[in-house]
Amino acid sequence: MKLPSRQTLEKILDDLWRKRVKERDGYGCQYPGCNYHGGGVEAHHIWGRGNKGSRWLLDDGITLCFRCHREAEKHPRAFRQMVEDRYLGEERMTVITQAARAVCKWTVEQLIEIRDQLRQGA
Repeated sequence: MKLPSRQTLEKILDDLWRKRVKERDGYGCQYPGCNYHGGGVEAHHIWGRGNKGSRWLLDDGITLCFRCHREAEKHPRAFRQMVEDRYLGEERMTVITQAARAVCKWTVEQLIEIRDQLRQGA
């Protein structure tokens, strides 16, 4: 059986990650004071998606409406602090921060394993 390409796997992982983050958050904006719920929510990376070590960790995601997503992108440090204080706590934030800072080059086999975990909702 032919393995999918790295590019195909990364797109699949991004789609699965977005879906799982939105499901976990009940399709509602998690920004304090915002009550938006619905199909227009977006999954936001607490650390940028360019950080390969944390890119597909569910703790590195939060559901936001369009407006709150743009606000979070304008003030990433303050936003990360709010997420740590309200949602993750120091220990879980430390885990994703360390993962985000790690230099990572996933093998295709590792990407398949991450895909399978996300498919299971892990």
